[in-house]
Amino acid sequence: YPKGVYIPSNFTFPEGIVFKFMLYVGGLACYICNTTSGQWEEDTSRNLFFNHKEDFADYPFSPVGYVDFRGISAIPSDTSVANVAFIGDAPSSNPENYHEELLSVENTTGQGAFSDITHVILTNWNGGAAPAINL
Repeated sequence: YPKGVYIPSNFTFPEGIVFKFMLYVGGLACYICNTTSGQWEEDTSRNLFFNHKEDFADYPFSPVGYVDFRGISAIPSDTSVANVAFIGDAPSSNPENYHEELLSVENTTGQGAFSDITHVILTNWNGGAAPAINL
C-alpha cells in the first residue's frame, strides 16, 4: 500500500490485491431524520476527488472528478461507473468523523479510472458524521 495510508486492522483483502491509486476526497454527506426512531440516516452524498491534500484550497478549480450517490464518475472522458457493496467498517477515534469503511466493487461499466477496481477503502475522515443530537 502507499506510504502513510491508514487501513484498519480488521480490513482484510483477498490475496493478490494491488493498490491502484489514492485520492483525497472532500464532499457532502446529507442526512435526514427518521421521525419514528429519532435517528439521523444517511440520505445522499457527493464526493469530490483531489490528487493532493493541498488542492482543497483551490476548490472549485482543483478536483480531478467527482462521484455522486449514484456512483457515476465525472472525470472528463471517463465513462466508468462503479457500484459498491458494504463489506465492513471500523469506528473512528473521533466521534465527529465518519467511520472507516471497506467496500467491494460489485459491478463496473464503461471505461476509465473505476473500470477495473475491486475494492474501495474510505479512511482518515475529517468530519462527516451524523449530527450527535437525536430528536
